[in-house]
Amino acid sequence: MPLQDYDFMTGQWRLILDGDYDGYYNMAADEVLLEAFQRSRVPVLRVYGWDQPFLTLGYHQDASKVFLREPGFPFTRRITGGAVVLHHREVTYSLVCSREDLSLPAGVKDSYKAICRFLLDFYSRMGLKADFAFSVMAGSTLGRYRDFCLATAEHFDIVIDGRKIGGNAQKRKGHTIFQQGTIPVESTQATGLVRGAEEAKTNAADLRFFLGYAPSLGFIKNLLADSFAQTFDLEFKEQPFDLKEMCRCSQTAQNKYKSQAWNNKGTRT
Repeated sequence: MPLQDYDFMTGQWRLILDGDYDGYYNMAADEVLLEAFQRSRVPVLRVYGWDQPFLTLGYHQDASKVFLREPGFPFTRRITGGAVVLHHREVTYSLVCSREDLSLPAGVKDSYKAICRFLLDFYSRMGLKADFAFSVMAGSTLGRYRDFCLATAEHFDIVIDGRKIGGNAQKRKGHTIFQQGTIPVESTQATGLVRGAEEAKTNAADLRFFLGYAPSLGFIKNLLADSFAQTFDLEFKEQPFDLKEMCRCSQTAQNKYKSQAWNNKGTRT
């Protein structure tokens, strides 16, 4: 059944509590949701995981410049900006909506601040005191570009005890906002693989570091979705991908995200 045929009430969001897949499928699925929103106008939150270590490059990054050696992990390019992320034992979210769906401000930084409030709520419910980076870090340390995401912090990244946890990236099409972000449970080291990754050892951390144990990914997925609903006072209708959508995701993964033409392109303007 096409998404536009589902019975969503006005203001109701679609929730996809998804499984664990490789990066080709995950990035393809996120793009399929962005395309679907252009037709259906149904806002979506997707929460998912990774079945193996996987690298994603920011849209403008050049693989030949950011990798110090041949990657031992598969990689693909995201449609969002930002720097390299090494995914594995983490929960990732993606959302697509209009600015009006969340009453978001027009500015990119302001919209990050508004959206990422749900992450502050999530970490609080995990028993952790999280803040926006700009409120606890010196201004000179913010926004310094590094090829590895966890090596530096932007103003509205989330910080716990002075260390960055996870990262977020956006893509915009008019008033449509697409955002991806990560909740690292147990980090996989990228030192010696990506330029600047060694800085992440002291600048960033994961949930195991802060909690002393690794929560289950299923628990995190559900809590993250609940924090989103509570923060924005909205209602979800859980609707997983149907067979037609999954086929579209698989086709996009094969034709685009596995292709050298997409992944080995240099910086584009």
